[in-house]
Amino acid sequence: MRFTPLATTIFLVTASFTAAFQVPASSLSPTTSWSSSSSSFSTKSIPGNNGYPQRNYHRQRSALLHMSTTSTPELKIYNSLTRKKDPFQPLSPEVVTMYTCGPTIYDSAHVGNFRAFLTYDLLKRVLLHSNYKVKHVCNLTDVDDKIIARCNRENKSLMELTTEFEQAFMDDLKALNCILADEYPRATDHIDDMVKLIQELEAKGLAYQSEKEGSWYFNVANQEGYGTKLVQLDPKKMK
Repeated sequence: MRFTPLATTIFLVTASFTAAFQVPASSLSPTTSWSSSSSSFSTKSIPGNNGYPQRNYHRQRSALLHMSTTSTPELKIYNSLTRKKDPFQPLSPEVVTMYTCGPTIYDSAHVGNFRAFLTYDLLKRVLLHSNYKVKHVCNLTDVDDKIIARCNRENKSLMELTTEFEQAFMDDLKALNCILADEYPRATDHIDDMVKLIQELEAKGLAYQSEKEGSWYFNVANQEGYGTKLVQLDPKKMK
């Protein structure tokens, strides 16, 4: 049986989605211009500091929320549990809470990383266009072996290194015209919460500590039905 590492941060990842939703292309385009009798906005690039564009995200969000539509088409999202597109039914009729996995800030993010962040942004824009209020939280992993190794190699503090690449990540998001999340919590701000969660898993027999390097791992063998629902694995074939 293969054991998967119990990461220091617990992620709720939006792995994939398919939105069966007809939205005017102009409402989702990075270079959209929109106007009404009361307000207007443009998301076209304006030269800014360090060559990055500057855009008014608050006005953009407000405009998307108040964009008039004759009717709201049904929103369907691919459900990896049912393996089909299901009607979107939020827990709250007006507010959608959205938690996405952010970067490990020890280096600059690459184009493959930003494919995920652009997917999150597209989903959020569809929700905003559907007149939902979106509460978006995106975590930042600011401590792991790679970060510690680079800090030692460059003789920098953890805060100094991670702040540098956090800012680079934010600059890239703005350059790509992504609507920023409402909050970006750091992993180091929730170490006590992680320790408590690991202790609870250990008490249930679902976590163990490696004797070799001291890391904690999730014991998949003790979790009934592990991998058989979302990813539909065959435990008998797992080694």
